[in-house]
Amino acid sequence: MASFQAQIQDAFGNNRSDSGTNVSISLNGGGTFSGTTNHNTDANGKAAFDTVSVSQAGNGKTITASATGLTGATSSSFNVTAVGTTTALATSTIRLCMDSR
Repeated sequence: MASFQAQIQDAFGNNRSDSGTNVSISLNGGGTFSGTTNHNTDANGKAAFDTVSVSQAGNGKTITASATGLTGATSSSFNVTAVGTTTALATSTIRLCMDSR
């Protein structure tokens, strides 16, 4: 299983402490997630995803995180070496920027 976070930030890259924002993730590059793919942010503006696994091995996969009212973000690429495991993702944070309205 992979473990990563989505952090809400403002338009200047500063972390925001927005709790209760529902963040959803999707997998790009083949395969699907199993596990919970949406979580609410905590008091620090982070949504933790620690119960997802990927159904298909392969290279160059990315994760897109999105939330209503925020500009979505895509992770750097990572490889899945065996179904259910990932490399280069265990400590990653995907950053979501606030819309500048």
